[in-house]
Amino acid sequence: MAEIRSAEIRSARRAAAEKKCKNGPRGRRRPISLDLVIAASKTCSLRRPPGGIAAWQVVISGFTQDLERPNGCQQLWDSLRRQRADGQTPVLLEPWNYDWRGLAELIWRFRPAGPPPRVDVFAYSWGGGWGFPRLAAELQKRGLEIARAVLCDAVYRPRLRLLAGAALLPVWQIVVPENVREVSWYYQRSGFPMGHPVVAADPRRTRVNPGVLVRGVTHHYMDDQACWWSGCLEAAAAA
Repeated sequence: MAEIRSAEIRSARRAAAEKKCKNGPRGRRRPISLDLVIAASKTCSLRRPPGGIAAWQVVISGFTQDLERPNGCQQLWDSLRRQRADGQTPVLLEPWNYDWRGLAELIWRFRPAGPPPRVDVFAYSWGGGWGFPRLAAELQKRGLEIARAVLCDAVYRPRLRLLAGAALLPVWQIVVPENVREVSWYYQRSGFPMGHPVVAADPRRTRVNPGVLVRGVTHHYMDDQACWWSGCLEAAAAA
């Protein structure tokens, strides 16, 4: 009986040694071929969901706004969402400092097989002076465009945080990237901060409509103005 037991133990040890030799130390599997990894990554990058999303609408809020307190951007978002009740067009409400690279990648990944998706942006304050140009630049890297942008008292934001206070100075311009087809903008001169002028990086490719001056309203109430809402809803309905 002891001899049989010893033979079983030796057999189990040989099997464990063979498995260790096959998988590597501590039972780890052997490395996967680099060629297989590259081939798999290429396959995943080219894969897209069936159907795709043909249109996106993005509302970008200002630097003093959040989701806890009601504001004009939230009301605009709700109106746009109701206007697109068919459920085919995502209507997003994002803060000015959102992950624009991630959103651009999402739009690209869910692009339809035919024509590229239409993207419309409606932005207020730093949403227009920071978020909108960043999203446009990220979409441009992926070969995508923004069809219409409607800006509300858009305020330029310097890249350096130490210069953020300089956004109050009326010396800046908001330069629209060349992959934006058309921009309309509203501004006020009743109090600081004031919306900065909007200009095209390439006027041959981007149409910047004349700015609309809203009188008797300060910056903090500009996103509540019916004129901006009407401009956004009109642009969204044309999509």
